[in-house]
Amino acid sequence: MALEKYERKYDIKFKSRRAVLVSAPKCGRTWLRMMLARILQLKRFDLSEYEMVFSVHWRPGQVQKRLAKDMRVLYLYRDPRDAVVSYFHEQNGKDISRFIRNSSGINWYINYFNQWSRHLALFPAHLAVSYEDLREDPVTILHDILFFLNVDVGGKEIEGAVEYSKFKNMQKIELGGEENLLAAYKGKFGKNREAVRVRRGKVGGFKDELDKEDIEFLNQECKRLSSTLYARYGGKA
Repeated sequence: MALEKYERKYDIKFKSRRAVLVSAPKCGRTWLRMMLARILQLKRFDLSEYEMVFSVHWRPGQVQKRLAKDMRVLYLYRDPRDAVVSYFHEQNGKDISRFIRNSSGINWYINYFNQWSRHLALFPAHLAVSYEDLREDPVTILHDILFFLNVDVGGKEIEGAVEYSKFKNMQKIELGGEENLLAAYKGKFGKNREAVRVRRGKVGGFKDELDKEDIEFLNQECKRLSSTLYARYGGKA
């Protein structure tokens, strides 16, 4: 199996054997992984041994080359304007105006998003989920995700996972106030309390942190988004 190499590398088994979760940084992946971990816990899986799905920041070609061309792809995306501002804070940036314009800024996000929207159809089974929809209706969207991953789960378990992973509880978990269900998984969540990853999570929060010129710059860049998936961010409808 394509995932066996990564199971050995991270000393974990993946419940969804033919699926992969892909996203750009700061698009809600940690939050979703927490909900999925809670589902596994409620189904009495040992989280030191199992994770629901392998998750990466890879591009389409990397998934095909490193895993398989017929992987089931769960693609999680977010308003790139919010994502790049959140990434600036995670990197402890000093000058946000410069950061959004550099090689790790909005141009990187636009290119990543466009690559995935153009090549998603190469994978026979795929599901695209926006962070905004997940925030708006987490119970319904999580149900859709679990159905895509072929996980049989009840409504109460889904509601329990959503409740456990609410924003305030995620902050508590990161600071050691609640059990970190991701402790055995790859990633840095909750493992360095000096580098907090759960910050705001607000939809459209970039508007609160940027001046008019920077907002206009990001809005113009988002016009290069080339899929109806991204129409709400100013992309081509």
